[in-house]
Amino acid sequence: MNTNSPTFCKLSHVSLAIQNMGDACVCNKNNASVTDNDGNRKFLYDTGLKDMWNFESRRSIPLKLDAGEQVSSCQPCWDDEAAGNRSSRQMFNEKLADLDPLADQPRVLIIKPSNVCNLSCRTCQPATSSGLYQDFYKLEQSQGTFAGSFKEYTSQFETIRDGFGRDNTLVWNTFEQWIPGLTFLDIYGGEPMLAPAMWERMISAANSGTTVNTAAQMHTNATIWNQDYINCLPEFKSFNVGISYDASRPEHLSYIRNGVDVDRLRENTQRYAELTKKHPNVTAYICLTVSIFNIWYIDEILDELGQYGLNIGINVVYTPEHYDFRHLPGEVKTAMIERFNGYTGHYKMQMDILINLLKHNIPGCNVLFPKFWYELVALDKIRSQSFKQVMPEYYDAITTAQSWLLDVK
Repeated sequence: MNTNSPTFCKLSHVSLAIQNMGDACVCNKNNASVTDNDGNRKFLYDTGLKDMWNFESRRSIPLKLDAGEQVSSCQPCWDDEAAGNRSSRQMFNEKLADLDPLADQPRVLIIKPSNVCNLSCRTCQPATSSGLYQDFYKLEQSQGTFAGSFKEYTSQFETIRDGFGRDNTLVWNTFEQWIPGLTFLDIYGGEPMLAPAMWERMISAANSGTTVNTAAQMHTNATIWNQDYINCLPEFKSFNVGISYDASRPEHLSYIRNGVDVDRLRENTQRYAELTKKHPNVTAYICLTVSIFNIWYIDEILDELGQYGLNIGINVVYTPEHYDFRHLPGEVKTAMIERFNGYTGHYKMQMDILINLLKHNIPGCNVLFPKFWYELVALDKIRSQSFKQVMPEYYDAITTAQSWLLDVK
């Protein structure tokens, strides 16, 4: 490792990120899937975790970063740094400074064990939420981008079912074998509470005492409470639960997180808060997803979610690119910057990060913002929802800045 390189990234040396489709990247911010020597994208249905770790395409990225190359697939970190914010690269260089790599396995495993989910959130895609299959099938049919049957549409996600199935021993046997050597296990969804194959191996590892040196984290929509899974959490060195929110008003939650039971979400948030009081090694925080759908209300959301007494971390949506709030019309961003600059609440640090991003201009707005708007209008029709009615202030700001949007049907 060349720690003196200006592009050095410790995470790239020790991490593997398994994505929803069953492919793999170096980390959760990197967007280059692991390929074989012929350049073919690899999936768990036809290979295993060990192969993903050993492919040359993965190994080459830390070498390039060590050599001072600003690798293009690491663009989210370069964008953060250009905007004056601390990137994941910089944060993990500090956090993992004393961690030694292992040759035969990662020390940090990020895993999204399938796309099975009980919600159909606006910030997701079918590859990350099975709850969106019906909506996006209708959406793509209306846009003329897909003309086949629903069965043909869902067949593109077979790699997910095959890759994360219970009988894929090349995944789950290795997963359990790796746990003792993992410093950090980071779990996403779909909804991780709907991934029984993963929990069976985690419970097995916990019962055998091999989780005591592994810190873990889970990101959940908190609408499902499985006590058998919950009982496993205190058996890890530490376990941090990130509870996903992207709104505070019930009508906003129902619009963005389609299918959410708001009362159950609030009840389970309290249950996780109580769990942290019983087990010192279990912590919980609110993971606030910030996207083009909710940025207008973010000051209000931060303050209202503070009532739970949990820390709030922000998860900025960069992909799909048309959900990135930096693609909003300039007049709308300027209005928000002026308003947010006057924020004096408890979450000033989070707000400053978002202000810096709003000030950061990126290419593609003339294409990606219209794409967002056309999709929003089409999905409103499919779901019998109305952005204008649910978020009237935001709607007025956008359509005032871009009056032609009023004609989009």
